[in-house]
Amino acid sequence: MKNFIYIIIIMGPAMYFGFTGRPTEMGISVVASALAITFINMDKFEFFKGAGFEAQLKKVEKATEEAYATIDALKTVAAPIIAETLHSISHAMRYSAGVAEIQRKLDAKYELDRVAESLGLKYEPLQKEQADFYRLHTWDLYSWVVGYFSKLKVDSKEIQLLFDVRSEYINTVNYPSRERILELLGSEYSKIDEEGLERIEDYLYFSKNKKLRRPITEEE
Repeated sequence: MKNFIYIIIIMGPAMYFGFTGRPTEMGISVVASALAITFINMDKFEFFKGAGFEAQLKKVEKATEEAYATIDALKTVAAPIIAETLHSISHAMRYSAGVAEIQRKLDAKYELDRVAESLGLKYEPLQKEQADFYRLHTWDLYSWVVGYFSKLKVDSKEIQLLFDVRSEYINTVNYPSRERILELLGSEYSKIDEEGLERIEDYLYFSKNKKLRRPITEEE
């Protein structure tokens, strides 16, 4: 019971940061919570080593099991918080800021992934959110490309065909290839300038490598 109360008190800030869309602060809070739980239970370990320090502690077998149970409980609490935070990051500002926010979101996701890995979290909803993050932002980049084509006065018929592909496959990872994009453009391909070709490469690179090919500093 005492350890459960510790978890609630310590994880409170992490939950707050998670639900308010502040992943970096949440990640720090989760790690701090893990360390705090360890030190709360220091008298229950025979030996503890990590983060560059070690402490010789007395051996109490039953209490050690309780300490590990507490840490497992911490993981149980942390997993859904991280998953929900990643969900918020994935959907935040997709329409107001567009692809200009992708790098910031990637940085936040890397931090969440690092925390999840350090805690050894195995949580199916979290794995789904991680996959959805890349799927959503790959399609956002595709839309960014097609939107630019529209600015180049590509015929509306071809633009609609390109957007129809997104509508049909947006819940999948069946991303249009370079060849498919060119096929849908048809003769309108002649209107695509250097920047348009670069954007196609940006989209394709992200779809394969899950990172940006070049900085995108503003929505153009």
